[in-house]
Amino acid sequence: MKILQKSALLRKLSKHLPYSLRVRIKRIAISLGKFQTDSYISWIRECDTLSEQDYRAIDRHIMALEYKPLISVIMPTYETPEWALREAIDSIKGQLYPKWELCVADDASPSLHVEKILRDAAAVDSRIRWMRRERNGNISAASNSAISLATGEFIALMDHDDVLSPRALYEVVVALNKNPRLDVIYSDEDQIDKNGQRHTPYFKTDWNIDLLLSQNMISHLGVYRRSLVEHVGGFREGFEGSQDYDLALRCADATLVDRVHHIPAILYHWRRDFGTASYSERKLEACWDAARRAIAEHLHRCNEKGRVGPHPKRPMWSRVNRMVPEPAPLVSLIVSGRDEHFLERCVSGLLYRTNYPQVELLIADQEGGSFQTH
Repeated sequence: MKILQKSALLRKLSKHLPYSLRVRIKRIAISLGKFQTDSYISWIRECDTLSEQDYRAIDRHIMALEYKPLISVIMPTYETPEWALREAIDSIKGQLYPKWELCVADDASPSLHVEKILRDAAAVDSRIRWMRRERNGNISAASNSAISLATGEFIALMDHDDVLSPRALYEVVVALNKNPRLDVIYSDEDQIDKNGQRHTPYFKTDWNIDLLLSQNMISHLGVYRRSLVEHVGGFREGFEGSQDYDLALRCADATLVDRVHHIPAILYHWRRDFGTASYSERKLEACWDAARRAIAEHLHRCNEKGRVGPHPKRPMWSRVNRMVPEPAPLVSLIVSGRDEHFLERCVSGLLYRTNYPQVELLIADQEGGSFQTH
């Protein structure tokens, strides 16, 4: 069957499936080549835009779900531009999954509009709960204050000027119905500019501890079982700018790998470059330092030896250099082939371009259907 025929069949089949499955079918079709696009905007139009049929299918699916937990969206605020805060709140109110509560802690914003927006929103929708801190602290303290308002079984972390996809919490609950034991759930994400234009998608991998030790791959949308967050002590002051990263590492250490789940869909739109710089944008070096301290503490908790430093080419990422055990274990390198030039390059590279002390080179020479090792 030709690639185009396969893709057309997948599109036809996808019309009869719940939306959460339709997205995956479309992603597969893209990989087969049907929906070749020259821009992310085209991809959004083809694969990440809900139709009226999708809305109806999601509504029916939600009604049929057996497990419908309350999800508390945690939002610390401070001097949020009026328009951005309203859009953030509207994206919560526009969730297709209705069992949510928005828990907001304003970190003593000087501007009066922040309190007015929160007060008015709570008066209209009883699912919105908020508090104003008596004095300004930091994002970790404000996030913990927001958590203190939460009553949901799970908490979803959201910044005060970002936007959730309308199906974000629905997809989280779909995952929980498949595996109610999940403790940590994360999705793909992208960025949104001051004009509302989406860009810079981050299509993530499934659970990958090595990648997590290089960057906060959980980030947004990150959803955690509330009891787990409380067990590890919530957000820690002193890790501002990487407080989510520190929380992700501690929660990952406190649960099991099969309780961490990746949703392969862009559910979170992270606002960038709209005129107000965030803490992480203003104090990059402090954020990088906090991230590396969080990684170093993870290594200590797990009794792993390694030095944490910046990635040599991307300083915003980290790299863990593992210590070689003593004595160093023997590494056997097997090379198959009879071409002398090829073997010479292999031998030169493997024996003279590494400083690892315990290496043996095995050359497999095929003769008469069998391999001879030298």
